[in-house]
Amino acid sequence: MSMVITTTCAIGTIAEEQQLRLESDEKRVKIVTIHKSKGLEYPIVFCPFMWDGYLYSHKAEPLIFHNEQEQLTLDLGSLDQEQHRQRAAAEEQAENLRLLYVAITRAKHRCYLIWGAFRDAGTSALSHLLHSGKIIEETDDATLWHDLHHLAIQSESAIQIAHLPTDHPPYQRQREPADKLKPRYFKGRIDKTWRVASFTALSSSATVADTVEKPDYDEFASNRTSGVNSLILQDKNHIFNFPRGARAGSFMHMLFEKLDFTQPDMKLVTEQLTHFNYDIEQWYEVITGLVTQVIHTPLDPQRPTFTLSQISFNHRLNELEFYYPLAPITHQGLQMIFAEWGSLLPLNSLTHNRTELQFSPVQGLMKGFIDMVFEYEGRYYLIDYKSNLLGTQMHAYHHSQLNEVMIKETYWLQYHIYVVALHRYLANRLSHYRYEDHFGGVYYLFLRGMRPQWGAHYGIYRDLPPVKLIEKLSTYFSVNS
Repeated sequence: MSMVITTTCAIGTIAEEQQLRLESDEKRVKIVTIHKSKGLEYPIVFCPFMWDGYLYSHKAEPLIFHNEQEQLTLDLGSLDQEQHRQRAAAEEQAENLRLLYVAITRAKHRCYLIWGAFRDAGTSALSHLLHSGKIIEETDDATLWHDLHHLAIQSESAIQIAHLPTDHPPYQRQREPADKLKPRYFKGRIDKTWRVASFTALSSSATVADTVEKPDYDEFASNRTSGVNSLILQDKNHIFNFPRGARAGSFMHMLFEKLDFTQPDMKLVTEQLTHFNYDIEQWYEVITGLVTQVIHTPLDPQRPTFTLSQISFNHRLNELEFYYPLAPITHQGLQMIFAEWGSLLPLNSLTHNRTELQFSPVQGLMKGFIDMVFEYEGRYYLIDYKSNLLGTQMHAYHHSQLNEVMIKETYWLQYHIYVVALHRYLANRLSHYRYEDHFGGVYYLFLRGMRPQWGAHYGIYRDLPPVKLIEKLSTYFSVNS
């Protein structure tokens, strides 16, 4: 791209402290394109590349040119393309000549041009202006100089010609002596117990490297066969036959996260089935039926009208992410707290070997995601959706059987960590917060086993941890306790 270089002062090699500091950039050297310089005026102009005569139209495909009727035409490969190429080249040369005029008329006092038999110079605007009718590639330097000298005489000293100076070496940036680099050795101590922990990291089946929540994996199924019609096993489209695993868990979580419980739009079912690549024709009615059953199943046997269908969007928080500082904790210390309050928990035998916690000492931050928190009649509740297939029989989802699942999957530890987070959150948000007055409880919803006709005793694990246990855990987790 041709450029105009303008300046108002000579730049020498004076010392840094002697250089003139200008109050603005107005008088500094400017490098601008010819198009941008149009209409402006500069005291001194340098045009170092006006000898460039490269024509894009010589190789362009397709071509753009004006036809005999002065209409802008695009040639995509016609039989007359070579003739049209000549027109396009002539128009390009005319445009370059116009740009030359713009460039050299920007100068108020002096304009510098560089000229010579460079490559492609023969088709440049300067060649047309200075040596009209001559083929630059076949003209020697003496003839070119003669033409320029003759032009300078005719200008009555308005034009001067001179050879480019060759006694100045190319500019080279000063190089500062490079210091010999030496490796630095880290002599500090990295506390490997400090990390972002989670329920997964503390659960008995986790490794030290586990630091994030895992999705719902349906890791086992019951073999119980009593309590339900055997035809269910033969029905391929029954919810018990819906695929298991992480994808199924993510699908159900996303569906209930986006669902309006008070006015469920079943188009959402189609969208989520499509998003998770499930067969809509096979599973649409199954999942819409599941949605209807889940939102209308009572959450508490003592309150038959207490259902998700009563909870509007503005009374719930979905996927509530939390972090809180975590003091150094050990599995022995955590086990002792639960052993002390185990008799008050709905989970029996928490101190038995099968529920002993095993994890390396950890400190840093506790992280988690609560599926949903909602408010109902002044109390706040914690919901966790579980897609686990516990069996294909009604009895497998009875509340008396859910303790085994909660112990096996260490969900009991998960919700106590979550309750501590929600307890702290509510204490910061409610001016007169009291756990006993404002926290309503924990509900783990095993979605496949929820039916309004079965009632609140199926598919729902519920608990209201005692306030002293939650406060004890909160204190144990606290950094400054």
